[in-house]
Amino acid sequence: MSYNVQTDFTPVYELANSLKLFSDKKMIKSADLGPQWHKNVSIGLSTEFLADIEEFTRVDGCFHYLFLLIWRSPKKDSVEGFLGWLEKLSPGEIYEMLSPIVAGGLPNDLGNLRDLYVKLLSQWQQHYFSRVDPFVMEVMLKSANEVAAEKIADPIDFVERISGGIRIPYAEGLETIVLIPSYHQAPFITYHRHRTLFLVLYSVDLPSIEPFTPSSALLRLTKALSDENRLKLLKKLAQGPQNFTGLFSGLDVSKSTVHHHIMTLRVAGLISVLVSQEYGHDTYILRASGIDELSVHLKNYLSL
Repeated sequence: MSYNVQTDFTPVYELANSLKLFSDKKMIKSADLGPQWHKNVSIGLSTEFLADIEEFTRVDGCFHYLFLLIWRSPKKDSVEGFLGWLEKLSPGEIYEMLSPIVAGGLPNDLGNLRDLYVKLLSQWQQHYFSRVDPFVMEVMLKSANEVAAEKIADPIDFVERISGGIRIPYAEGLETIVLIPSYHQAPFITYHRHRTLFLVLYSVDLPSIEPFTPSSALLRLTKALSDENRLKLLKKLAQGPQNFTGLFSGLDVSKSTVHHHIMTLRVAGLISVLVSQEYGHDTYILRASGIDELSVHLKNYLSL
């Protein structure tokens, strides 16, 4: 039993991902771009458009379906091509395209959802995304090409390494994992789980041009290891997989603080999320290779 691993990238993914970050109030607080980016972008947006974004986020699974449509689209090489293709899709065509992949039902009014996608993405492209430095897209495309060129000995280990912490065991019915590089969501690693498919968005940092500036990866690792309770969490995980309850037990801190520690360790690449029906959705394991990566990043920074 195995699954196929693919790599994909076009600017349309980043168009959707940047809108997703902008609309996620919880994620923006800890994202590298941060609240100031959100504030700066908001200045150029109308009250009506901001209200439309708010309405969009109330649609259950809105981004799950959007990323699927991007993946399936034959016209995703450009934002304009994708939006033109999407606008012409009938609700029936959308249903036939997504129903074999999506676990559970689809929204009742796919036509309204399609129209909302086209409206929001067109305005987002006009008011924000068209001004994003093309260098960002070049870095994402380079990452996707490099990943696609690698030989895969073990798909599970490969996906975990590239994503920096999403471990997906083989499962009945799971056919494809698609790895998609992302800049706007950094440092988060996210995934969209469907019946036969996982779309995994892995974080990619822009290269630093200043020789005395540590890489973002090195800073995340050193920050993650600078706290006593986070070291205790790593010690627990060294003994085997743990769910949140197991990690919280014995620590004299609040649950929200443990959540924060887990996220800090995750984005540093020191722990992985084990995604399987056997373990559930919140089971974590130690990512020992992340400890090795600390040495690599530190030596690269020091030029040793």
